[in-house]
Amino acid sequence: MRVFQDSIGYALHEFHCLGVDFMSYQKNMDTTTPPGELIFTVMASLAQFERALISERVKAGMARAKAQGKRISRAPIPQRVQARIADLYRQRVSIHQMSKKAQQEGR
Repeated sequence: MRVFQDSIGYALHEFHCLGVDFMSYQKNMDTTTPPGELIFTVMASLAQFERALISERVKAGMARAKAQGKRISRAPIPQRVQARIADLYRQRVSIHQMSKKAQQEGR
């Protein structure tokens, strides 16, 4: 989290050096003032926190599904389709052409 906050501070500093400031009239935020910088930094930290929470929830949900024996990945490619792809590959058919043939054959 500290690295994230440092990068926000660094970005704000770089923007200020380039003469770029952020002002939002709807949210009453202005990075040209210390209170505005504080609000911007706090909002960025909250956004990072929310992303971390979402990531934790997704990982927990995937672990729970896996524990229940549910598939959490793509279904395996049927053996006959794998054999067909290998055959086309040996014939030096391009991936694009393989895709077209698969769509025509209905997989």
